Amino acid sequence: MNTRKLIAIIVIFAAASVGWQILGRTITDRTDRSQTDLTSEVGRLFGPPQTQSAPRLADQPGGYDVATRPPDASRIDVGFDHEIRYKGLIWFSLYTVRFDGTYTVNPAPGGKAVRFSMALPDNANIDNVHVTVDGREEKVTGRKIDRLIAFDAGAAQPAEVRVAYTSKGRDRWCYDPGDNGSGLRNFRLAMTTNFTDVDYPEEGLSPTTAAHDAKTPDGQNGAEAVWEYSQMLPAANHVIGMVMPSRPPAGKLSARISYFAPVSLFFFLTVMITIQLVRNLKIHPMNYLLIAAGFFAFHILLAYLVDHVHIQPAFWIAAGVSVFLVLSYLRLVVGAKAALLYAGLAQMIYLVFFSYAFFFHGWTGLTVTIGAVITLFVIMQLTGRINWEEKFPDLGRSRERYEATFPPPAPAPVTPMPVPPLPRRPAPGPDVQGPEAK
Repeated sequence: MNTRKLIAIIVIFAAASVGWQILGRTITDRTDRSQTDLTSEVGRLFGPPQTQSAPRLADQPGGYDVATRPPDASRIDVGFDHEIRYKGLIWFSLYTVRFDGTYTVNPAPGGKAVRFSMALPDNANIDNVHVTVDGREEKVTGRKIDRLIAFDAGAAQPAEVRVAYTSKGRDRWCYDPGDNGSGLRNFRLAMTTNFTDVDYPEEGLSPTTAAHDAKTPDGQNGAEAVWEYSQMLPAANHVIGMVMPSRPPAGKLSARISYFAPVSLFFFLTVMITIQLVRNLKIHPMNYLLIAAGFFAFHILLAYLVDHVHIQPAFWIAAGVSVFLVLSYLRLVVGAKAALLYAGLAQMIYLVFFSYAFFFHGWTGLTVTIGAVITLFVIMQLTGRINWEEKFPDLGRSRERYEATFPPPAPAPVTPMPVPPLPRRPAPGPDVQGPEAK
């Protein structure tokens, strides 16, 4: 490892990060278009979020627009059958609501009848509407035109008016008690759900009896919350309601995982570079480029699988393909044992486990933080005894300054080999001819 290789790896990481941001933006745009089209379609089939307004009593019969007051007592039971349906890239939180409200209507001063008016939710599919006064079925006027239940009741003595219906909607249901000056009197509203993950609107009143486990009429496990007031002046724009459990759209979840991908790759590269230094593995920047491509395969495959497959199997199919690509490649680079032990474990943690944390709403940040802290601890322990000047001799100083700081060891002294004496030539005799004779 040297500075040039490290810079090459950083460039690869930056290029992959840009690619993931482009992919995330593409998925988001595609999901938004799909949500716009599908929401209107589901709205026609199931209905919009609903708000049921409290009835109004007019002491002067004949008008809904005259001065009104709330009922003298209200006993309301609301039951929800909730379900989540998947359509396209979107999860839709749908419900069937059973509304059953009984209201006490006292006579107007002088023993005159009171005008009872109650508007049903707008644009909702209402079914099984029943209106009774003291147990007798009441003929309702105007309901087909403007969804307004209106009739005279409570002459001479108090009357019990019961309004019941079933309807379908999505996302949330609210009961608007209104702000009529007199507030809520002798009021009780109980909501029963077939789910336990209850939540309330931001502008909603908290229940006076906290939600607790309860059984639905058909025996399912659920919860019940109760709002009960004897005399209350609620603040303006406050409602009583329930927010249905929901799941993030599959497309938006896939986009969030893509946006987060650079973090996963950063942790993976950090761990692999550390192991490369500690174990002296030979991994070239080109190897890291192909590893990043294997990571990218997970996100792009997930992005287009969710169009046709449920998000859970789509996630595991994409993860399996990505892990197979990386491990089958690295076994050729560093061997099967090192690929499985180091790269395989790191990819399962930083790509698969970190990405799957997005399925746990509210726990993603904590999961990543814990993983980052554990990773930091492991890297600090592995590299605590590394001499970084030796690992990166060309980082931050010239080669000459490095050698001056760490001069090479002096050569060992060399013992000269003994040289044997040359043989002496014999003295020339008198009969020797040639130069020697001279």
